[in-house]
Amino acid sequence: MEINMDSIQQKLAEYAKKLSGDVSLHHLFPAAFLMEHSKYTTISELLSPADITSQEIFDAWCESGSSDEYIRKNTDFHSWTEMRDEAARIYAKKKQALMRDGSWTDETFDTGDLFQDIHISLNFGIA
Repeated sequence: MEINMDSIQQKLAEYAKKLSGDVSLHHLFPAAFLMEHSKYTTISELLSPADITSQEIFDAWCESGSSDEYIRKNTDFHSWTEMRDEAARIYAKKKQALMRDGSWTDETFDTGDLFQDIHISLNFGIA
């Protein structure tokens, strides 16, 4: 039996593309994740003291060193990147399972939460 590595690589790349994309902070950091790693139950509660009120402010905050210090003080993570990457791993795993059983939808439900409108771009590309 011959294995076609190009075909496997192509299928993996297609699957990674389906997992990748913009995701709201509200969806990336659900209550269960936050309660496990902090004293907060919503991403709004965690980030509101950081005065994040827009995508632009959030992006600048992520690029600054203050994001790491803030996350270190308010969660059990050592940096914003560590927290984001762990949440992305869990999010991708859940999305993958929902895609497999056909129950995944790209619809976003309006919660009235500012952090539903602030997004992170996830890229699960295959090298």
